[in-house]
Amino acid sequence: MYSAFVIALVRYCQKMNLPHPGIVVIDSPLTSYKRRGAKAVKGSDTTVSSGVEAAFWASLTKIAESVQVIIVENKEPPSSVAATVHYEWFAGNEAGPGDRVGFIPEAPTS
Repeated sequence: MYSAFVIALVRYCQKMNLPHPGIVVIDSPLTSYKRRGAKAVKGSDTTVSSGVEAAFWASLTKIAESVQVIIVENKEPPSSVAATVHYEWFAGNEAGPGDRVGFIPEAPTS
């Protein structure tokens, strides 16, 4: 819901010529997280359905190029979406030569 809201908000602001920085950062829109022992937290702890996941990825291809959406997610988009948007994979500790380790690029070594 949050992802849909913030993307709709930036689209609305652009359409109505309202101020918006044109950048949206979304953390784990497709991965549910619930801390162990958080029984007081209400809500579903189920995975996102494949239909919702597919619609989410497809919707990213329809966002204006003037908007930057940064999504931190463990799931990879379908290759058709990755080819349409600027997709960057972060390899983390398993990074090989030419792989990007994290969000902030490492300084080149000399």
